[in-house]
Amino acid sequence: MFKIKIENTVQVPVKFTMKEGETDKVIKFSFTAKRMPWKEINESEKSVTEFLLDNVTGWKDQSFVLMDDGEPAPFSADALRFMLDQIGLISVMWNAYLRECGGKEKN
Repeated sequence: MFKIKIENTVQVPVKFTMKEGETDKVIKFSFTAKRMPWKEINESEKSVTEFLLDNVTGWKDQSFVLMDDGEPAPFSADALRFMLDQIGLISVMWNAYLRECGGKEKN
């Protein structure tokens, strides 16, 4: 059997903007996810949402999803589900995941 030389998890930085009135508000945080082989991702019948819910295991410096008291929500499946329900966040997180999991050319 084979395995890759690096850890099976990846820290994924995310940066996006959302309109707040007329202003573009910049949001930044990172999430931790399991690194999955492309074949397994490509052949999966799961939606991107299901994939992220199954493979994201935590987040850091997240202040986009708040609790009722205004404090940042700690990571949980429900908090992640709420985040992914915001327009555009599924594709932002998915693209960030794919970008960070793969190899990058280095000169």
